[in-house]
Amino acid sequence: MEKISVVTGASGGMGYYTAKYAGERSTVLITDISADRVEKTLKQLREEGVTCEGMVADVSKREDVKALAEKANEMGQIIAVYSVAGLSPSNGFPGEQIMRTNAFSVVYVNEEFSKYMTGGCFLNVASSTAYMLPEEKLPLQVFDLALTDIEGFEKAMVGISASGVRLRSDGVVDPTSSFADVHLA
Repeated sequence: MEKISVVTGASGGMGYYTAKYAGERSTVLITDISADRVEKTLKQLREEGVTCEGMVADVSKREDVKALAEKANEMGQIIAVYSVAGLSPSNGFPGEQIMRTNAFSVVYVNEEFSKYMTGGCFLNVASSTAYMLPEEKLPLQVFDLALTDIEGFEKAMVGISASGVRLRSDGVVDPTSSFADVHLA
């Protein structure tokens, strides 16, 4: 059975390099909200020898994430899911849209993909832009563990996932770093 890794937000920066890395070990299913960016990313990854497929999806919408998980499952055994998609207020996105993409999408991805996984891992990447939101925009009632007790948050998230699935929510990435600023032309 084909081993599948999934990368959200794969069209630039951290997502692109994550897809390239995952492609060393598996077939990669990439996703982005833009069809043009998905096609450009597929072309570039394939030129670098990565076996990959793409799907246009808005990870801030559960129904899109559900369809993405179903497609990945049809492709083979899902061994890794990298939630890298994210938005920044410096690009003019409103707080609610940022939270839906940067926070809710991680929950949707973990819940929907865990229905198909019997092993493997989730890697959730967070951006320091979450700290830029006004406190009244933070959904503390939903994500209080993620903001105050990362170990407790990981344990709670693992509780929703299938047997044998590991979860990593690795700290904060500074989106102003040169690594995060790399985008496809």
